[in-house]
Amino acid sequence: MACVLMEPVMCNTGLIPPSAGYLEAVKQLCHQHGALFVVDEVITGFRLGLTGAQGLLGIEGDISIYAKAIASGFPLAVLGTTTELLAGVGRGEVNHSGTYNTGVSSVAAGIATLRVLIDTDPYPEIDRLTRRLVDGLRKLGQSLDVELAVDHVGGGLCLTRFGRPEPVTSRADFAANSDGALLARFLERLQNHGVRPTSRGLWFVSAAHDDDVVDKTLAAAERALGEL
Repeated sequence: MACVLMEPVMCNTGLIPPSAGYLEAVKQLCHQHGALFVVDEVITGFRLGLTGAQGLLGIEGDISIYAKAIASGFPLAVLGTTTELLAGVGRGEVNHSGTYNTGVSSVAAGIATLRVLIDTDPYPEIDRLTRRLVDGLRKLGQSLDVELAVDHVGGGLCLTRFGRPEPVTSRADFAANSDGALLARFLERLQNHGVRPTSRGLWFVSAAHDDDVVDKTLAAAERALGEL
């Protein structure tokens, strides 16, 4: 087995953080069997902080994969690893080709994004705004007597689902506590009021957002919930 590739926080099935010690145990098992531990930060990278989920959770992969937020919407994917592991690519022993390898505008956007994130450190404000959004959505669910659950692991990531309010801990747990049909109706009504999270209920708060955006979002959510 060459490697184990996994999300450090599950984002494609709910929004589920790992149990304490889980990622460390996976990495240890990988190394015991001569495999690499590859961390997929395509969603979590630069959204949970400048060092992503790995910094938040105190874990380091042998290889890290980034995309999406790293270039502020420009198409860019980045693989980060050690000089030792990349040596074969530099010597031409490992073939690497791609249609967009000459996409200099995306690389420039990635560099510019990193400079802004490093120089301005927007993460405390992103975290504050996300917590405002999460708290506001939870209060709306309670006041309207709707079983709206909002999961939040930190940074600018949160997820809405319709089920029990306690955090889910597995894919099966998520499936049993997420009414997909009701979520779809909620998201459709939200979009009618000018707010569009992802189709699976995952929300991204960024440095481009402010309190006014959160206020408008909560107002739209209140109308959408009232229409269910």
